[in-house]
Amino acid sequence: MPSSNQTATFAYSDGSANQYEFDVATRTLVYTPVTPDKSSSGTYSGGTAWRRVLTEVDRDALISQFARALSSGDPAEGGRGMGTGLVERKAGDGSAGPARAILRMNTPSQKEIEGQLKALAPGAAAAPQAVAK
Repeated sequence: MPSSNQTATFAYSDGSANQYEFDVATRTLVYTPVTPDKSSSGTYSGGTAWRRVLTEVDRDALISQFARALSSGDPAEGGRGMGTGLVERKAGDGSAGPARAILRMNTPSQKEIEGQLKALAPGAAAAPQAVAK
């Protein structure tokens, strides 16, 4: 893993506004879903919140996925349309790439990052820790 990423924090907001926060230093991935009271329909739920400490292999793969998404997305200027994803590098990474990018709906970049994040969810590889309410 490149040393410039050791203190980075990455975030992804999917097309439904569910949030993923990834702290590289602690290898922690946190999922915060949209709840019905916060959804535009008033009924949508993104499921149950969770937190998981990743293996080093999963951490490195997720860093690479975020880097690809940042380089392939559109600059995040202005608002984003429904169904698009927002990927961000919030801190710690000294690379020259963009800090925020919008992934258009149904593009390969959006499908790849969402697929990888969902594969790290409960019931996928290892059992993550539930977030206390």
